[in-house]
Amino acid sequence: MSGFMRSMSRSRVAVLALVLGAGVGAAGAAYAAIPDPGGEVHGCVSKLTGALRVIDPSTGAQCNTLLETPLDFSQQGQQGATGATGATGAQGPAGPTGATGATGAQGPAGVSGYQIVTFTGPSTDLYDAEAATCPAGKQAISGGGYVVLDSGESGIADDVAIRASIPISLKSTDDSWDVRAFETVTDDNFTKWHLVVEAVCANTGS
Repeated sequence: MSGFMRSMSRSRVAVLALVLGAGVGAAGAAYAAIPDPGGEVHGCVSKLTGALRVIDPSTGAQCNTLLETPLDFSQQGQQGATGATGATGAQGPAGPTGATGATGAQGPAGVSGYQIVTFTGPSTDLYDAEAATCPAGKQAISGGGYVVLDSGESGIADDVAIRASIPISLKSTDDSWDVRAFETVTDDNFTKWHLVVEAVCANTGS
């Protein structure tokens, strides 16, 4: 075979390879998954021209082992070294002053004018209910009571029990503290006693 014929044959083979490569590439373009799920790219290198053709094996595409050499490579390269820390930037200008926030709700009024009012009830030997009343404009915010034996008497004050200790309203709302006590031992000869009531009074602003 003459040199001219050999040259023509090689040219035809090269053209045929390019046509086949283009045809396979075009057919795979519609379904291409490149790179594959593992991040790898598959290709074929022409033995005649050195041209690279990328294929997707999942579609059935493959290299022509007579005319091409398979070449697989990763799309992602190795991680490079960490770069040096950059210089600190200049401080930016101060931002504008924000708008004044809304005024909060007013809190409850405080307590003022604190004082304790004491009231002592009459002598008794059975039951007593007494109240200590705050000055006008004040409320009883707390209170209590206790039993005191009459002068010259002897006995057991623990035999008298406090039955109630509560705020009550006499002239105005919660202006008094009421205490009620009774004997727990019914005995006509029981020691005489009297009830002392104390009211803790204050201006509450209500």
